[in-house]
Amino acid sequence: MPLVLWIGTLIGTLLTSLIQFFMNFFTKRLLIIGFVVVSISAFTFGFFAALVALVNGLSYALPSEVSTGLSLVIPSNFPLCVSAIVSAHVIRWIYEWNVKVIQFRLSQ
Repeated sequence: MPLVLWIGTLIGTLLTSLIQFFMNFFTKRLLIIGFVVVSISAFTFGFFAALVALVNGLSYALPSEVSTGLSLVIPSNFPLCVSAIVSAHVIRWIYEWNVKVIQFRLSQ
């Protein structure tokens, strides 16, 4: 009977340490990934807010005829489109940078 208890304790200890190792490993990775996602989202929101502020400032300073003429040429979702394009370029740059880092680490 003591042998069965000893095996159960051994298996429990091994499983606990294995789960703890994986949780420490994945927690660090998830924390980094979460930080990157939040940072990109914050930068995108900040860029969008700055772009809207610039367009609104220009439309306030321009005469009403020029604003009316520009509204016929430039769509109302112009700042959103530009911020989406810039965000796509930033995401692509981050992806390429990560691929280069991975390739560098694999070549060592």
